[in-house]
Amino acid sequence: MIRRSLRARLLFASALTISAALGLAGFGLFALSKEQVAKLIEDELRSDLLQIANDLDFSEAGNAFVSHRLGDPRFHAAYGGRYWQVNGPDGLKLRSRSLWDTSLEVPPLSPSAGIRRMSIAGPNGSRLLALSRALIYENDGTEPQITITSAVDEIFIDKTLEPIRQYIWIGLALVSLFLVGASWLQMTVGLGPFNRLRHALAAVSEGRARRVEGWFPVELEPLIVETNTLLSAQENTVAQARARASDLAHGLKTPLAIFSALKAKLDRKNEPEIAGEIEKQIEAMKRHLERELARARARGGSRTHHARIDARAHLLSLLASMQQVPEAEDLEWSSDLPGEMALAVDRDDLTNLIANLLDNAQKWAASRIHLKARTNHLETAIAVEDDGPGIPEAELASAVKRGERLDQTIQGTGLGLAIVSDIVALYDGRLELAKSRLGGLAATIVLPTPN
Repeated sequence: MIRRSLRARLLFASALTISAALGLAGFGLFALSKEQVAKLIEDELRSDLLQIANDLDFSEAGNAFVSHRLGDPRFHAAYGGRYWQVNGPDGLKLRSRSLWDTSLEVPPLSPSAGIRRMSIAGPNGSRLLALSRALIYENDGTEPQITITSAVDEIFIDKTLEPIRQYIWIGLALVSLFLVGASWLQMTVGLGPFNRLRHALAAVSEGRARRVEGWFPVELEPLIVETNTLLSAQENTVAQARARASDLAHGLKTPLAIFSALKAKLDRKNEPEIAGEIEKQIEAMKRHLERELARARARGGSRTHHARIDARAHLLSLLASMQQVPEAEDLEWSSDLPGEMALAVDRDDLTNLIANLLDNAQKWAASRIHLKARTNHLETAIAVEDDGPGIPEAELASAVKRGERLDQTIQGTGLGLAIVSDIVALYDGRLELAKSRLGGLAATIVLPTPN
């Protein structure tokens, strides 16, 4: 479906581009958010370092202590996630209650190094984001070096980022939907002229219009002009071909009349063999001429389709007309047609098809002719049956070849079935001949059902 639809291809490409761009933007926002959260947490850790440094004091015995308790309750819960520790020159001196029975492994620092950021191991296998700083205190004439460390479990960073990630994803999803919708709207507006062109071409194809008409942007005007030029050229070519066929037929009528007169003279001069041969050739020429004229007059499917017609009403009208022919007054006529039956054929062509079948059945029927039809979404079949002698199975194929007459005693040229076969072929249909349930011939034309 995507390969066949230009709109789907463009929308797919647009959605893919938008998704890639917003995906990259999302990862960038995640990285920036994590950095900002880490910076905020670092500010808290710096504040802890400053508070511990300010509250650090020494007793008369030289023991260090923190004079004020830090306010964050996580410092006072075992493995609470926030930790601090003070290392003196002789090893561990002070630590938060949250460290419980563990201690932080802090590498040695120089007072001149300032505050150092690091990732260290924490309690229970956790990883900590830590800030450490070495300070020198004056105490009873000594200057011991003290290292203060404040740390937080990195899992708190992830927990802080989790709602931010959700908001970012939701926001990006909404933006993506908006951009894809905007792209679809742009494509609908931009491809609107192509949709109008499709409907205009469908109108031409279905016979509702002769040219592509309507307003189209300048980018499509050359295509419209070329299409209409081709349609005009095709129409002119068909008209010229029909005119030439008609001229040819009229031009041959006079020579054929002369041949008929010569044949009559030969009959009077007792030259039956020569006269018979001339008559045979005249009949062959007439049959060939009439068949070619019928093919030239037929509009057929050509490269476009015809407007739909109510085939049921047209068939009933033809059946009623045939019953008025004097030769058909003694026959019993019946029909079995669907309630609705539409065909995309030229009305004159349908008349020619059914009239030939009914005329052929009328010539051969003993007492009864039946017209029936069936239709589905693929094809429509129209059959004319009679109770005449029928056609032997071995001769069914020759019945539609070159207008051969199977019985010379019946008036006519024998071209009916041949002409029907030619016209049906122009509509990508077929003519089927079989034995009728009435005992005679069943001639069925099968045509495509319009969508």
